[in-house]
Amino acid sequence: MNIALLTLAALIGSAISGAVGMGGGAFLIAVMTMMLAPGAVVPIHGLVQFTSNGSRALTLRGHIYWPMVARFCPPMVLGALIGRQLYQGADLPWFKPAIGAFILISLAWK
Repeated sequence: MNIALLTLAALIGSAISGAVGMGGGAFLIAVMTMMLAPGAVVPIHGLVQFTSNGSRALTLRGHIYWPMVARFCPPMVLGALIGRQLYQGADLPWFKPAIGAFILISLAWK
């Protein structure tokens, strides 16, 4: 794993998101699937996205609509726990093609 290349990809992804408003995370996950084991991509990408979005939320905390946060957090935590149980230690041969399909569908979607 080349940490410098992943750091550069995260920086480029941040620049894309900052300039366009979206797409940086999709760019980063595409790069990560080429460099990391499938089982490592999702948790590392999640941590990077959490840090990025968390810093943005902290900066803009006065504009957060807290009732919406309270509505989405419990199912989000439940989904993360279920996902961890389902895929922990599993061989994921379908993962890279699924990420590629997700990115292509996202690009074609209006």
